[in-house]
Amino acid sequence: MALAFDPTCVAVARGCVPSLGNAGFVSILAPTPLLRLALTLEKPMNEWLQDPKLLWMVGLTLFGVVLAGIRWWFNHAHKHTRLDDFVAQVKDDIKEIKADIKALLGREPAIVDTGSPLRLNELGKQVSSCVNAKRIAEQEAPNVMERLPSHNPYDIQTYCKRYFAEEFEPSASQLDTFKQCAFDHGIKLGQVQYVCAIEMRDELQRLIDSEAQVGV
Repeated sequence: MALAFDPTCVAVARGCVPSLGNAGFVSILAPTPLLRLALTLEKPMNEWLQDPKLLWMVGLTLFGVVLAGIRWWFNHAHKHTRLDDFVAQVKDDIKEIKADIKALLGREPAIVDTGSPLRLNELGKQVSSCVNAKRIAEQEAPNVMERLPSHNPYDIQTYCKRYFAEEFEPSASQLDTFKQCAFDHGIKLGQVQYVCAIEMRDELQRLIDSEAQVGV
């Protein structure tokens, strides 16, 4: 059957894309299977507007019109800017966003809360419990008291970090526990050691405060 268009619809379309004219408008929409199907349905307007499938057809058709208008605008209003260049730029932006997301997801989960002094957050507390870090701190703290550079809290914290990163030698069973805990919580082995350092910092500070009270 021949395709017929409401004069009002054609006028609106021509207003959006003036250079097309009736023939151009028909050439864009006529090949669309969805539009041909919609035009051949002999139903009153109020009936097919309630049909979800037909609404999808109309929506997709309108989307095609919008794309045609965008292409016309890029090719005529901006002669030096091609739609393909715009799409390429969008693709580059998407790649950058994906890279940022990967970098963000690749970051190590935080085990301490922000602020001072550093405190274990919920994940850090779970790791501490997993490896029994407080018990390790209680065992190691008395042995390093005399090696502290000072009783300044910052110096104590710095020393504890270095001690567990460079000097502490866990037993075979402790090392296995450290590795299993790191695996289970999605963190690195160094972060497990960092949790132990924070626990020993607190234990050393407790011992120092106890000695100060005894001396009073």
